[in-house]
Amino acid sequence: EKPDMVLAKAVVLLLAPTLCSAAIPAFNVSSHTICSKALDVCACSNLAPGCGWCSSRGVCAPANTCTTTCRECPSTFKTCRSSCRRNCIDTCAALTSVCSCAELDGCGWCSHGGVCRPYPECSTTCEECDATCATYKYCKSNCYRRWRIRSPEPLK
Repeated sequence: EKPDMVLAKAVVLLLAPTLCSAAIPAFNVSSHTICSKALDVCACSNLAPGCGWCSSRGVCAPANTCTTTCRECPSTFKTCRSSCRRNCIDTCAALTSVCSCAELDGCGWCSHGGVCRPYPECSTTCEECDATCATYKYCKSNCYRRWRIRSPEPLK
């Protein structure tokens, strides 16, 4: 068997007791038929962990082929965002610098904690873009501009 199929079977076996004890009909949540019924990332995240969102194709598919990342969760629809965030994989958390965080759409740098988080929890401000980064121009073109930029204090 292929490693992906072994993983999918292991997920189903692990979920089987939970599904039965919750009085939910036991079905293979990793099946293409079940996953394809979800038409957006919100509906797909409700089928996790057996299904994941393929943002490149805009479809929900079995988790062994696609994964819902937290940066794919909508930032505007609060109900969906909270349910999506409970079931997503946080790819932003693995990034350890402003440079790497600025490269991923949907991630923002939290200067107060020095961590990368999904937007809208944090957003990279233009002041945080590091001029030594290879992605500096990209960062500057996608950063959050503050309404008021503090001017430096005049020297006395």
